[in-house]
Amino acid sequence: MKTLGKVSRFIWRSVKITLLVLLILLVSAFFLLQLPKVQTYLGKEASSYLSKKLNTKIDIKVVNIDFLKTVNLEGIYVEDLHHDTLLYGNKIGCNIKFFSLKNKQFEIDLTELEGITCKLMYYKGEKDLNFQFIANYFASPKTKKTTSSSTFKINYGDLNLSNVRFVYKDYENAYKPAYEIDFQDIEVSHIYAKFSNIKIAGDSIKVKINDLSAVEKSGIRIKKLNTDATISPQNIKADNLLLITSNSYIHGYYRMLTDSFSDYGNYIHAVDMRANLLDSTYVGLNDIAYFAEELEGLNQKVFL
Repeated sequence: MKTLGKVSRFIWRSVKITLLVLLILLVSAFFLLQLPKVQTYLGKEASSYLSKKLNTKIDIKVVNIDFLKTVNLEGIYVEDLHHDTLLYGNKIGCNIKFFSLKNKQFEIDLTELEGITCKLMYYKGEKDLNFQFIANYFASPKTKKTTSSSTFKINYGDLNLSNVRFVYKDYENAYKPAYEIDFQDIEVSHIYAKFSNIKIAGDSIKVKINDLSAVEKSGIRIKKLNTDATISPQNIKADNLLLITSNSYIHGYYRMLTDSFSDYGNYIHAVDMRANLLDSTYVGLNDIAYFAEELEGLNQKVFL
């Protein structure tokens, strides 16, 4: 019996020591994961893993995570399968408002893009954009039966852009306009903006836009844009619109009706425009010429 008692006490002490060691390891791991150097190391390991899996180059210089509060990535670089740049820049930051596995809910309070360039391409002979291989990798496996209980609800919160550059190019497109915006070869730089009340449903986006400014390579410059916008392939609607460019001042309501986004390449003939503008509005014909090059060279302003 004495031997049995000694064995029991030994086992119990061993269990307590093991649990204590596990607790110490867990606490140590938790605090180690708070260290930026450790987070950056893990981020680089994850980048290396994804680079091999996706057969491309992904690199993140700095990872800084305050768990369930903020996520900051710095020095981001992602290539597409043609070894051209897909995404690169200074910083992507995210403030997390709420996260619950039990309720399958994830709420983002604010996302910030600083000094980021995004390049979307249609290469010759390919039907998908150059980021599709990443979307396919992270897509959920198709199942025969899905239920609403398995869906994760995501609220996007606000989005701030600071010195962002966006490029879109379709290499299948042979037509190159001499003056107007080429909607198959767009390059918008120096984008600053604040987006809020973002709602995405199907192919439609509703968003409140404040203080948007940008320059397109054709030469058109937006100095300020404020509006409650709805964007879909069938229409772009701007309520409570204030648009200031180098040559125009537009205030009121504006809507463009189309069959698809490709109609903007034939703006005058394919886009149905409807507006209710205030008396202070004036439009420079040289701004309209960026959409209809037949008006190139006309510098008059039309006052409403």
